[in-house]
Amino acid sequence: MMAKRPAALVLIVAVAALGVWLAARAPDHSSTCANSGFQDYEVYVPPGDRSGGVGCPTVLVVHGGCGVWGDKSWPAPTALSRWLARDGFRVVNVNYRLAPSEPYPTAIVDVQAAAKDFSGDGPVFLVGISYGALLAEAVAAMQPHQVRGLVALSGVHDPATLDNPWLMLSMGPTSCTSGLVRSPLRQATGAFPPTLLVHGDADRVVPFEQASFAARTLRAVGCEVSLVRLSGWGHVDDFTPTVYRVAYPHIRAWLSIRCSEASPHPAPGG
Repeated sequence: MMAKRPAALVLIVAVAALGVWLAARAPDHSSTCANSGFQDYEVYVPPGDRSGGVGCPTVLVVHGGCGVWGDKSWPAPTALSRWLARDGFRVVNVNYRLAPSEPYPTAIVDVQAAAKDFSGDGPVFLVGISYGALLAEAVAAMQPHQVRGLVALSGVHDPATLDNPWLMLSMGPTSCTSGLVRSPLRQATGAFPPTLLVHGDADRVVPFEQASFAARTLRAVGCEVSLVRLSGWGHVDDFTPTVYRVAYPHIRAWLSIRCSEASPHPAPGG
């Protein structure tokens, strides 16, 4: 009987072990600050920085989870935040309210508030993971002059085309199928910030066509888009640091170039 452990228990043990492994491999340079009564951030600054990241480009990391689960403390968003801080960025790992108690678009309001809170110190970039990419795109579409660049990892870009029960739970039972929840990219103009799309072509959770749709839609209105196809890789979610290691060099290089264009300060990692 002991050999047949429930799958859920095995997953919990694996995730816990993964968190310990990630923590051991990346030094923690973080402090927590609060926004209102429901939202909190984890802020990571470069090693040795005692100013709280003042003068550094700011990257907001928005976790995934279909809008019904997820947290900034999950292993992969934490590791990504630490890697970016190690390479010279100030990173804000963002939490947002979840459905069904706080349905869509409440999460967009929360990410938008975070972007506003940190926009006064210099350029702000958004990195959205899976469902988090949808939220980041919505904020970028509403505040194109405040957001200097957007990175989408295995992003949900057009929820109306995905048959996903968790998306329907977060957005309402008829919102996706009726088209009430449209892609934020359909509202994009030429002012939409430069965008990097990173997506595995073996993704069975959010198909690669979502990234292709995003690239076509943004290019059609004259936006600058880069699409990185991770050949043979699946979904980049909150529990797959191996895929993050494959994607990270693309993210770091792209952000460094964007920062050098957006700020007179030396680009991180440059």
